[in-house]
Amino acid sequence: MKSDTASLQGTWNITALEVDGQSMDAAGQVVVKGDRFTSLGMGPAYEGKLVVDASKKPATIDMVFTKGPEKGNTNRGIFEFTGKDSWRLCLQTSGPDRPKKFATAAGHGLALETLQRAGTATAPAKAKKSKSVTLPPGFPTDPVPELAGEWQMIAMSQSGQPLDPAYCQMGKRVASGNETAVYMGPQTILKAFYAIDRSVKPNTMDYVLTHGAGSGKRQFGIFELTGDSFIVSFAAVGKPRPTDFSSKKGDGRTVTTWKRK
Repeated sequence: MKSDTASLQGTWNITALEVDGQSMDAAGQVVVKGDRFTSLGMGPAYEGKLVVDASKKPATIDMVFTKGPEKGNTNRGIFEFTGKDSWRLCLQTSGPDRPKKFATAAGHGLALETLQRAGTATAPAKAKKSKSVTLPPGFPTDPVPELAGEWQMIAMSQSGQPLDPAYCQMGKRVASGNETAVYMGPQTILKAFYAIDRSVKPNTMDYVLTHGAGSGKRQFGIFELTGDSFIVSFAAVGKPRPTDFSSKKGDGRTVTTWKRK
């Protein structure tokens, strides 16, 4: 298949997405007509112009946004076909530099997407069930009513690197009783039992993770609730609790701002 805009025509499902080394939501579509593109299913619609140079190795692709929250911005990237009906692209979302390879890492502002032509994707593999988790002795089981309900992600940074606002649109936090979950579109990012301590400043929040490879492990954070929004800062698993809401490259902290829906 030729590596030019003619080869990119049609509707493509995003089947895998990685941002700054973290697996993210794999929902959404990209529709290409001529040299125009539209991104759907990832919050607000994004539209713009594609600029492709197939003579480069790897082939380059620029997404020049003309409508949506990114209007006026350009994401520079590279792309390649991985099969008759699939391709992948790596985009720089937070600067002028173009990626050199199809990989992401924390703090680099890169997004790696895999796309499959609509109607040709194979059935996804069944997700593995998380192992049963037993709370450690003394872990509080009290409900946390002030954080109950559904929350919209407003901003997030990992190791000091902000997440692109387009992906924040997909973030959702749901909490009930002493359990909480974080989703990016249909993908589960985190599930945990959680407990807070209101007697200290800043208030603390502890997780016992119940989803994925980290099931059973503890994670320590702090939070600050103001009206219908709150900010939370968590250290990486196995690291000491943060003392403030700052973050810098390589520290492993995740700082997220949420607003009640």
